[in-house]
Amino acid sequence: MILCADIQPTITAAIIGAAVAFTGIIFNIFNARILRINSNRQEIYKKMNGFYGPMKILLNECQQLFEAFAYEHKEVDFTTLHFLLEGKHDQLSKTDHELLKSIIQLGIKMENIIETNSSLIDNQLLFEMLVDLAVHYKTVRMAYFRQIEPTEKNKDIFKDKAFPEIISHAIQMYFDLYKADLSYYNTIFFKKRPKKEYKQIFEDYKVKINSSLVKHKTIKHTEKEKYIANLLKDTPYYHILKTG
Repeated sequence: MILCADIQPTITAAIIGAAVAFTGIIFNIFNARILRINSNRQEIYKKMNGFYGPMKILLNECQQLFEAFAYEHKEVDFTTLHFLLEGKHDQLSKTDHELLKSIIQLGIKMENIIETNSSLIDNQLLFEMLVDLAVHYKTVRMAYFRQIEPTEKNKDIFKDKAFPEIISHAIQMYFDLYKADLSYYNTIFFKKRPKKEYKQIFEDYKVKINSSLVKHKTIKHTEKEKYIANLLKDTPYYHILKTG
């Protein structure tokens, strides 16, 4: 009985020690996960607030101003750049001039965002499209201020510098995907990553992107699926879409 009495405190101490150690391990694992989640959350906020959010707003503003400008010019497939490259400045009303100046200012803001925050872009194809967007606004600015002469040669040289419509859909798609990520990371008790939600976002924008591909560049029908999928390459979403 004396032996048992001597052993019992030792066993109790061992159990308590093991429990404390186990609790410490669980705490460290949980703490490491919280740190990783906070890091991921901050990275998403950085991308949304530093790039995708401002670009989304500015593109929407530009689109509304363009619609107001194009309303008076009832041409099929009307584009601001082609209108200016044809030297039709004398057809511009006072309102037209103000609308174009506003569009040009918004374009300058987007150029600055692209140039200063390009490190926030993960996807190479999206990066290339943003270069096209920056070149488009620079070309519109030069054409408006008559720094590009309205000659047939220049019309041919700059004919592919029209607004890449696909970029608006791509930016919006990324914004919505990151928004879904934030919803996931902000959940206190984690559920599974919302793969179905990501897939639905992608499928919704795939329809819009498909309709814009022809306007952006000539792509064979058989290459469209690859082109759209590549918009997410080098991001976590590409793996999710490939694996389901």
